Amino acid sequence: MISSNTGYCPELLRDYQQLISELKDTITDWGLRYGDHVLKELDKLQYSHEVISPIVFNTNLDRVPQDIRHILVADNPGKEEQAAGQYLIGSAGKSAKNFHEELLKLDSFRDRVLVLNKTPIHTKATGDLKKLSLPGDLLKETQQEMARAAVRLAKLLQCPLWVLGIKELSENGIFRPFVTTVVIFREH
Repeated sequence: MISSNTGYCPELLRDYQQLISELKDTITDWGLRYGDHVLKELDKLQYSHEVISPIVFNTNLDRVPQDIRHILVADNPGKEEQAAGQYLIGSAGKSAKNFHEELLKLDSFRDRVLVLNKTPIHTKATGDLKKLSLPGDLLKETQQEMARAAVRLAKLLQCPLWVLGIKELSENGIFRPFVTTVVIFREH
């Protein structure tokens, strides 16, 4: 049976909600375990904005998906994203919304595109991730988990996975663990 509101069957919606619940729990756990440390590191960068959440879960994922066309993976939560608890809502998000609604003719970017990040760790600029002294392999661990979630969601929703930010996916790029995990996990 297909839900008239979403276009998805109840079993798929249950699996989606389970996957999102697991991701949310993981990101919440990172925030509890490492949030204070990340905040101290962000303080060293002397941002002019208040950091509300140094490790951010995209609350838009809690919404029931509406005929998702693809999953879009951006870099990491910026200033606006960490304040709102939503990914890709700053200037890059406005560009993505315009691209999808005007050029691809999607009726609603937020209803048709599921947005993830390569890591939930907030910085004002992606390059600032390189300046943080994070505990253990936190940056790598977050990327690997976000990559696994992205691939699982793409398989579940049977939609393409679009990954932005080619430069930092290169061999020496900061997001290499993300792309490596996508490649490995996609094959399983």
